[in-house]
This record gives sequence, structure tokens and C-alpha cells, in this order.
Amino acid sequence: MEKLSKPSQKDIQSVQSHDVLESLWNQEFATTYELKNLSESTLKYFSSLNNRLKKGILLDNGCGTARIKKFFEERGWTCFGSDITREGLKVASRLSPTNLIYAPAHDLPFKGDFFDAIIFWRVLHNITKKVRKKSVIEASRVLKKNGILVCCVQSKEDKDTYSKYKENGIELDDDPNTFVVNQVVGNKVMPYMKHFYSKNEIIKELEENTHLEVVRIKIIEEKSGFEAVGRKIQKYWIIEAIKQ
Repeated sequence: MEKLSKPSQKDIQSVQSHDVLESLWNQEFATTYELKNLSESTLKYFSSLNNRLKKGILLDNGCGTARIKKFFEERGWTCFGSDITREGLKVASRLSPTNLIYAPAHDLPFKGDFFDAIIFWRVLHNITKKVRKKSVIEASRVLKKNGILVCCVQSKEDKDTYSKYKENGIELDDDPNTFVVNQVVGNKVMPYMKHFYSKNEIIKELEENTHLEVVRIKIIEEKSGFEAVGRKIQKYWIIEAIKQ
């Protein structure tokens, strides 16, 4: 069976709903997802980030298996993890059992100005344009003044992955560079959405209607966790923004 294939119009509509997105990630974490450990390049980046920051309260927003949460906990941070997948949170509870919360990124159950740091690792590119914007505004709300937001998103400069999704998927009319594909997850075929960011777009998205200012951006190469795309090395933007 082909790992990626063209979706139907019904698939395109359904993948934009919260329930279908949660179902995809529940199936993925319960079957084939393989990113329970941090890669060498990510470890190097987070080690540098940890050394640059004063320890405080951190949110791993879209924590999945909680590998990032655990990294910072072991280095003296007070950490919370939030996600919309109950299967991911089950895995996370074995690795880092405290302060795990079932919550979407656009509706966090925290008071304003609560976190010193928020890690948004490979989350934004999997959700709709409307929810992406709401999620960034929500992150800005719960981040303290002078706190840092760190995002990692799929880069449009990853020509190989971009071509794979363009060839096998359908591009959304109202959200250029967002593709919906059907992919094999375990024993199921499920719709999946991915947005590819340009450098200027991600900077604008983080700074628009927020108190965030982007201070650093670079490319990182890291393995995909998806069996459907061969778990190949892909290119991602890492962006650091400070709340003013």
C-alpha cells in the first residue's frame, strides 16, 4: 500500500476538525510514531538554549511524548506539558508523569503571564491557518513579559519534503503551501495536513497581533517521526521570540 495518497474532498474537510486531528495523533502515538528521544541536533540546540536562559516555569506546548519536557525538568525547570492526544499523554506519563494537561494550543487553561518559556515544537504546521494564529496569540497571553517563545515549524526550503506533499496531496485554496494527504498510520489510512513556512511568513505570524518580537531564526535538520514519509531528515525553522 502506498504510504501517501491523494485525499478526497471529505478527507480535506474532516482533517481540519479538532476530533479528526486528535484521532490521527492518537493512532500515530499508539502505533508507529518514533520520536521518543531527542535527536543529536535538537539536544545540541536545547543544551545551548538552557545555558542561555534563567531557569523558571516552562510549557511544552503540544508535548507529545514529553521528551522536551523531561529534558528541561532534568535541568532544574518547573515544567508543564499540554497536548490534544490522549495516547501521546499516556506515553508522556511514563517518561515525565507530573503536570500533564489535556488541552489544545489555542485554549490553554493557564492564567496570563504565567510561563517564563514556551516550547512549541513541530506543532503549528499541523493545524489550520485560523487555529495557528489563535494558538500564537494564546501562547503570547500566557507568557511572561521578557519570556521566550521557541517554535519549530516545517520549512518551505525543504524542497524534497515539499515536493512529496505537493505531488501526493491537495493544496488548500485558502491556505497556500498547506497540503492534505492521506497517509498510512498503523493499519489505517488517515488524512493529514502540513503547512510549509517561508522565513518571512513565520516571523509575521508570530509578531502579528501579539506582543512577541522575533530575535533569532535558523534552519535545523531533524528526522521525521512519521513512517509514511520514511522518517527522513527534514528541514525546520527554529524561531525564538521575546514577549515585549
